[in-house]
Amino acid sequence: MSTASTHGRKMRPEYESKASDTLIAGGKLSYNATSTTGTTTLRYRHRALWLLALYIPLLVIPWALTSVLVYHPIDSPSYYDQSGFSDASLTFHRRLYVSIAPLDHELRLPRMLFEVNSIASIITVPIISALLAQAAVVYAQRRRKDQYLSVRQVFALADGGWSNLHVMKDAWPPWRSNSGHRGAASSHFLWLAAIFLLLCALQQPLREALLSTGSVLVMTSHDDFRTISSKGTYRTLGYDAEPYGYAYQDARANRQLTVNNMATIPEDIIVQDLMNVLPAFDFSEFPQHLWFEPDSRAPFSSSSTNGKSYGPWAQLGLSFFTAALPNGTTTGVLRQRLMRLNSTVECNNVSSSAFPSMCSGEDPFTASYTWDRQLNIRVCVPGQRGSYPWHNTRNRQEISEEAFIDVASLDASTRDTNFNFTRQCNVRTVRGYFEMGNYRNDFKHGPLLDNWEEAGPYSDKSEYNDWLPRIWRDENRFQRLGSGWSLWWRGRYRRPSAQDKLSDIPSWPIPDYMQKPWPYVPSSDDANRTASGPLMTSMVALFGARSLIATTHASNDSALATSEICQSGRLPFATYLGYDRYANDCPGVNNATNDSSSAAPGRLITTFMNSTFNQSTGSTYSPFSLSASVFFANEAMLSQTVRTKTWTARPIYEGSGRTIQRPTASLAGLIVISVLVLLQLLGLIYLAWYIYCVPTWTDMLDALAIARITSSLDKGHVPAIGSMNHRDLDRLSKMDGLVGVVDRVDEEPQADSAVQRTIELGLGAPGLFHRRLAKFRMKRSSEPRVDIVDMDCQCEGCRRRRVDTGSSSDETFR
Repeated sequence: MSTASTHGRKMRPEYESKASDTLIAGGKLSYNATSTTGTTTLRYRHRALWLLALYIPLLVIPWALTSVLVYHPIDSPSYYDQSGFSDASLTFHRRLYVSIAPLDHELRLPRMLFEVNSIASIITVPIISALLAQAAVVYAQRRRKDQYLSVRQVFALADGGWSNLHVMKDAWPPWRSNSGHRGAASSHFLWLAAIFLLLCALQQPLREALLSTGSVLVMTSHDDFRTISSKGTYRTLGYDAEPYGYAYQDARANRQLTVNNMATIPEDIIVQDLMNVLPAFDFSEFPQHLWFEPDSRAPFSSSSTNGKSYGPWAQLGLSFFTAALPNGTTTGVLRQRLMRLNSTVECNNVSSSAFPSMCSGEDPFTASYTWDRQLNIRVCVPGQRGSYPWHNTRNRQEISEEAFIDVASLDASTRDTNFNFTRQCNVRTVRGYFEMGNYRNDFKHGPLLDNWEEAGPYSDKSEYNDWLPRIWRDENRFQRLGSGWSLWWRGRYRRPSAQDKLSDIPSWPIPDYMQKPWPYVPSSDDANRTASGPLMTSMVALFGARSLIATTHASNDSALATSEICQSGRLPFATYLGYDRYANDCPGVNNATNDSSSAAPGRLITTFMNSTFNQSTGSTYSPFSLSASVFFANEAMLSQTVRTKTWTARPIYEGSGRTIQRPTASLAGLIVISVLVLLQLLGLIYLAWYIYCVPTWTDMLDALAIARITSSLDKGHVPAIGSMNHRDLDRLSKMDGLVGVVDRVDEEPQADSAVQRTIELGLGAPGLFHRRLAKFRMKRSSEPRVDIVDMDCQCEGCRRRRVDTGSSSDETFR
């Protein structure tokens, strides 16, 4: 080369050009590196570990927390925690998952999960692309003998083709990757990387589509009446009757005291209530304390207009019960149970011989009334009148009662007609508890519970919020101070158990002055007689000594007796059955003759008995009158008991709760997202294993790495700046683009017993990468390596070096 041709240009030494054009890297492993320059290590790159350590927690933890929040808070097993969420727990939940300020006076809190998900969605594509770029280096290294990758395919990977639509277009279709036409840039890695990146990128939009934000009403500590706080959000709805109670002997006073409770309520009080309500209730009335069974058909669903106008007694298929609180009472976020009583009445006409000749039982109720030449009434209710029929338990229990009513006409004209009948009635009454409507059951009351279940008397964790009155607190103190008493209400509240006794009260016995006797009912024949079952009570109210029938029968003045029936307002079922059936006798009293006037009471009672009890007369109301009577007897039993609130009534509360936000998703949506997260996690784990299966010669296939690869090619293989045609691309598609290891390795013993090893990498070199190469270093030689020229390596660089060396030798020879 002439001096003129090189004037003005700085030429690099010829050996430097040859060294850089033949091998990607060359070097020796030596513990004394003074003889080498520019050493680099064939090693494992740690950048992927740092990226995975950053990204995997952002991928897994937010979704795991979100999946948990769908079903329950992080620090609680359920959103329906009946112990109540503390303020700290609510604050933590709002910081974790909230979209608006919970209260006007509170600042907007950052949504931790939303923020983390936003960060994860932003960095997903860059991080996955960086990991794929590092894995592409491994893919472009020769690890198997049958492995092949063209230079054009390597260039497609270097371009990040998995996120480049233009490259993906050139790589289509994927099944023609080795052809010289469309798809020549395709490789398995390219398409798998594109699919994996798409899977990762679509995960966040799918989360937004399948997840939504809902709200749930939760119980807080301020809904618990035991928490003394100015922020209390509870209120007292009423009181429920307690099943315990008995008369006890006070040894100090040497006398018997009776605590007001359901077991000791006098019969006269219930009978008086029943006698007051039976004449007044209307046939279309739905009593306030009447509850319908959850599985019963809807009221007023009768197809006929007349059927819709009847009350619950006349609607067939309608099951109901009574409780101490009005129908439809709900308790908000609190779960509480209420005592219920329901009676089923079944009456049948029987022969007169079926009437018992002697009414059985220890103290049965019997009654007999006769109106001369008109009517004879006999009543028998077997059993023990004045005996409390229930056991001291909150579990479901049932009693049965029986009654006989015989009506015989003494009028010869009606003796053989339907005015003569004998009626047998059986009443089955069930007592138990049911759960009131609340947010857990969609504010609809539940069915009858077979058993009363409770965690423990002083348990902080329970499914329900039932508590006994404050008299049951375990550290109460009653102390006499002079003529008075001092009371300290303190200690833990007690939960109801299946069987509670008044003697279980820690401070028992209670001071005498706190006892309030049952009110006295005038004209009572036995004030100490306790109430019995609802059928016995109903029969006493209808036919007992203080009943209208007994009063009328005892009167010697027929006009006064008739007036008592027609005008006193005491005639049972008068409003329900209607006064029109008594019109023939009641309005004509003043104008009637002495004979007809004296017969009016008997005729009125005959009309009453047939309308109320005689089903054979075709009366529409007769099957339902007794049902109404036993219902009101049960209602009176409960309502009278809860009036003594201190001992025998349990307070029922309502809690308004607090609304918090939560993620909501269907089970299918959770499964879909969880599967995608799992696939992405498995893909990342496999990607990490793949990246670290062999050491690599560069961090990624970036511009510098491609430049080093290109320098190993003939200048004619990669055209200079300008256009490229199909022949240029086909040429690149046919050239081996895998980086391999030159087969020959030099070893030189050192003085310290170390072994100096040399490794060279070449484009298309047949040697395989393996884990043991991580101990080698790559070195760029500072002078030509003549010994490598003699190697049999067939890589592109070595072939060119052999050609160049041969040409130089010929020139030297010439």
